[in-house]
Amino acid sequence: MLDAYISAWQRAFDYSGRSNRGAYWWFFLANLIVAFALALLAQVVSQLAALSNLYAIATIVLLVLPSIPG
Repeated sequence: MLDAYISAWQRAFDYSGRSNRGAYWWFFLANLIVAFALALLAQVVSQLAALSNLYAIATIVLLVLPSIPG
């Protein structure tokens, strides 16, 4: 799971290949866990709210940008 998560962030803007279905879903699960943990920490420590928001924006860009034709 950790390998798929790291690989997805390293290859975020590499459009020359494709990931397999397993790598996508492992990334999705790891991303969900990280986002949930950051949101929970942001509720406890208010200074982490900006980090949680930044992570959410980066994830949205990572998931939406490849689907934009161009």
